[in-house]
Amino acid sequence: VFDSKGREVGYVYDVFGPVKAPYVLVKTKGDPERVKHEVRGRVYFLSTPKKRRFSNWRGMKRK
Repeated sequence: VFDSKGREVGYVYDVFGPVKAPYVLVKTKGDPERVKHEVRGRVYFLSTPKKRRFSNWRGMKRK
């Protein structure tokens, strides 16, 4: 996978979804945040979810 300036930013890891509009999973090289800005929205980077704290949630009462 190359960005608009012709630099290699990663490779295709997997293709999934419907045949008419598939999704492509790209393994990025280097910092994915940098890649997101270089390709101007053509590749979407989703970071790994942070651990959620449910300590407050358990103590909440329903209205």
